[in-house]
Amino acid sequence: MKLRKQLIKSNLSLQSMKTIKLGHQLQKGLKFFAITLLGGFCFIQGAVENIETPQDKMISISDHALHTLSLGEVEFTVIFESGFGCDLTHLRKVAPAISKQAKVVVYSRAGYGKSDPVTRARTLIATSNELSQLITVAELKPHFILVGHS
Repeated sequence: MKLRKQLIKSNLSLQSMKTIKLGHQLQKGLKFFAITLLGGFCFIQGAVENIETPQDKMISISDHALHTLSLGEVEFTVIFESGFGCDLTHLRKVAPAISKQAKVVVYSRAGYGKSDPVTRARTLIATSNELSQLITVAELKPHFILVGHS
């Protein structure tokens, strides 16, 4: 209603108002489509590209193991943390390019991909503790750049 009053004050025609309303509906539909597409992309990428390489490792922390991919040996470390219900497979194509400039570590959080599932609650504190343990056990050296997905 507010938008209609503003458009009337601006001397825009009824046709213009319908076009703007259609644009808003289209925008909402595109957001839903993008979210659905991303979820599907993560699923398909995991199914198609879940090929292990010599750089893939299972690193044991506490009572479970995390699936990691490590490339490069440069001064600082870029750590990619997968998100949005995806594992590390969707970042496999990005890691080699970044590894020319930095050491790259990509990992799947507990319960995703090939990482072991855990039965306790998945909290922010638990996830950050796992990352800290991963850094220690994998003997990663600072400086770190954390890249979160999703």
